[in-house]
Amino acid sequence: MFVTLETSVDTFTSARNDEFTLVTINDVAVSGKVLIPKGSKIVGHVAAVNSKGKNSPKSVLGLVIDKAVTENGDVPLQAIIGAIATPKKPESESTATNASNQLRPAAKSGDVILLLDENAQGAVGFEDLTISWHLSIPPPMTILATRGKRLRIEAGSQMLLRMLPPKAAN
Repeated sequence: MFVTLETSVDTFTSARNDEFTLVTINDVAVSGKVLIPKGSKIVGHVAAVNSKGKNSPKSVLGLVIDKAVTENGDVPLQAIIGAIATPKKPESESTATNASNQLRPAAKSGDVILLLDENAQGAVGFEDLTISWHLSIPPPMTILATRGKRLRIEAGSQMLLRMLPPKAAN
């Protein structure tokens, strides 16, 4: 599922259990039936937050995807962030210094240019950002980390969520 981050998440301002929201860029269908329509809200929460300092060598955000909110009710999700891309800046604002940091549109979905494709992995457009996961105990958690003092994921960032097939709304 492709989503766009609606609310920024930041190691300086976010706290454990703060909610964040994403918006779906495409429909999610299971067995030919759309369970999560394009434009639906996805709700998650910050499970862990840590800023780099004396006792911590990295800034870390642990993010959990909780549910999709649809017209037919909430759809519980077990998902991770498989890939993330910074919001695309207008050409006049582009500050990318080399080809590996430049975003290249992969496809169009309606009026949204997708910055990732279905095989994307890792972080595109971020400097020194790693993605890992905690999967041994539900719910699955995505762990974003950097050696920088601050980790900020801006609103407008696109993400590719990988998940177990969702079940119909409650």
